[in-house]
Amino acid sequence: MVSPLGAVGAEGTITAEGGQLTLRCPQKNATETVILSAPHVARTGLDVIETFSYETTDGEYEGTFTIDFHALSSTASMPSQFGTFHAEFT
Repeated sequence: MVSPLGAVGAEGTITAEGGQLTLRCPQKNATETVILSAPHVARTGLDVIETFSYETTDGEYEGTFTIDFHALSSTASMPSQFGTFHAEFT
């Protein structure tokens, strides 16, 4: 859930330097691209909580993005990691 969009799907890349996420909300026919930046070195592992700064590409929103990620594998060589996550935009 992302306010004010509601339930969204997210795809993109998060690295130690930041990343870019595309949020899609089919119920509102809305798409928002979010640029992440990390003011510190992001940690890696099976259970990671990281906070990034973000700004939308249209400049309308900015704040922090916190992700709590639990990976099913500690192998980082796959293009995508399967696991569960909870993310919060403020």
